[in-house]
Amino acid sequence: MTDTYEEVHAKRYEQSLLWIAPLADKAERILDVGGESPFTEILRKRWPGKITPYYGGDLRSGFLIRDCALIICTEILEHVEDCEHEGIQSEWKGTGVHNVLASCWMSLQPGGHLFITTPNPCSITAIHHALTLAPPMIYPPHVRELTPYQLDEMVRAVGFEILRRETLDVWRNAISMREHAQIAKFIAQENYPAELRGEDVFCLATKADKEHN
Repeated sequence: MTDTYEEVHAKRYEQSLLWIAPLADKAERILDVGGESPFTEILRKRWPGKITPYYGGDLRSGFLIRDCALIICTEILEHVEDCEHEGIQSEWKGTGVHNVLASCWMSLQPGGHLFITTPNPCSITAIHHALTLAPPMIYPPHVRELTPYQLDEMVRAVGFEILRRETLDVWRNAISMREHAQIAKFIAQENYPAELRGEDVFCLATKADKEHN
């Protein structure tokens, strides 16, 4: 029996709520970027009246929804194509992701926060996929999965200050505990970086309030 989307993502929802709850409790306006999802409904029930209607257009075109205290951008960036994407594209430039992040920055109040989750192609799970001759990604249909350091660079490029960034195993439905332990042991034995190997990147950033710095 196949698990539902909600069941597969239950741990991600749980961890996301832990990250945003202190901010969401105080925020007057929260923007959930992207389309309707099961997580959107969880947010509405937890913080009724605070969730601004999601932005459902082409995010690459940019958007401006003013006076948001908190913007939630979960499992969105990996789906965003470049703005120039028409026909054959010789290289990935990240322009679509840049526009999404820049729009979030412009939509936030000074001192506001952006919360991002996105799959990690440096994870042990992605390495397992590569070793079994599958695409080295968490989910192959994604347009582009960003490494933690790539995400850091793109978030900072539009003006955000990163407050916290981690990677967490939130699915582990594609790899056994034994396989996970074997790859982790190899990484340690060969002195590769052991950090940032979780399946999903969690990032909390702020739009610095320069008037109060």
